[in-house]
Amino acid sequence: MSLKKVLYVGQAVADHLIDSIDENVERYCSEGFRDLAEQGNWEIATSLTYDPGPLRELDPARTAEAEINNSILVWRSLSSLTPSLATENRIWIRLTHLECLGFCQKRWLEGKTGEVLAKAIRAHFFADTRTRWRDDNAVSRLWWNYWIAKRLMPDDPEKALSIIFRSTDMRLSTVERPGLFIRPAISAGILRAFSRDEWVLAREEHWRKFMTELNKVGAGKVFEAMKEMEVDQLMSKCLDRAKLVLAS
Repeated sequence: MSLKKVLYVGQAVADHLIDSIDENVERYCSEGFRDLAEQGNWEIATSLTYDPGPLRELDPARTAEAEINNSILVWRSLSSLTPSLATENRIWIRLTHLECLGFCQKRWLEGKTGEVLAKAIRAHFFADTRTRWRDDNAVSRLWWNYWIAKRLMPDDPEKALSIIFRSTDMRLSTVERPGLFIRPAISAGILRAFSRDEWVLAREEHWRKFMTELNKVGAGKVFEAMKEMEVDQLMSKCLDRAKLVLAS
């Protein structure tokens, strides 16, 4: 393992890149930014180190398996980041424009042209809002996938990832909903319920109905004040209700 300093770009570089997406489209799709990086303020060092090796293994395939494995790789590489630093746009700009450019191009830009291409660049190469650093940026979303999984299932984050990425809609329901993202007691309870009972994951309508029942039964509940056992009992009740409704 050959560790390197975590680097980030200067604010002026970040601002210029965001403002010049259209004129840099060819760079995003081909030769990249190495020449610009040699001229400008692209190498501001933090006190943290990371392992660049796992980042070279990122798989651009658009599959749940690749998303899970990539999340593990990014965490393995950048686990030294704190959640606060993991919201820093300039760290992710550096990685998407240099170290991880090839992966980002293949995963998010191939086959796109015109306005669609420009929008993809804006979404996946920058991380200047919560939506972008948590859900859109090509590399930061992978770090946050693992961080969230580890927070919700500390003993088995890879199991949590396998549940979250059972489908795109599953991630939308368990991670990207603001109310769940900021209330880990609920999200952790959902994942424990899903890991205990395969019925809920067998078909999309099963977990959708479970979520509907959870919205009903859990309305007004202060999950943060409940013991884990009480949360699990409530989740089991929602599962039973979902099964009963779908069986009728």
